Amino acid sequence: MKKRLLESTKGFTLVELMIVVVIMGILVAVAVPVYNGVTKNAKRNTCHTNSEALEKAATQYMVATGYEDVSTLVTEGSPITISNNTEFEAAFPATYRSGLSSPLGIFKDGCAYTFYYADGGKTIHVICNTHGDKYGKDLKGDEVKK
Repeated sequence: MKKRLLESTKGFTLVELMIVVVIMGILVAVAVPVYNGVTKNAKRNTCHTNSEALEKAATQYMVATGYEDVSTLVTEGSPITISNNTEFEAAFPATYRSGLSSPLGIFKDGCAYTFYYADGGKTIHVICNTHGDKYGKDLKGDEVKK
């Protein structure tokens, strides 16, 4: 009877367990970089969506003020950067922030947005200082490294 208990073939061998651990390690080694890439792309895409929303708010502000009060937002040749809610609320009256669902969410990833004139001063564009524009370029047209 004692021999029967010692010769039991139930369970896994050490080799089988090591093979499972190696396979799991390979899966994790593949999955983690993919996850990080997806997260990075999601943050960048969110940032570009926020830039577009800020452009629309700036355009609405310009149209509503008859392009006369635009110098309080952006002056030609000197872009402004907004990096938190306080600066955002100072630059835009509440009525022009209504199209943005949550200004707090715009700045949560540490992003700051630069407003600048384009097209000879007729259009305001917005670029994230962390992720650049939708093409990955910064204000000077250089590739953003992040």
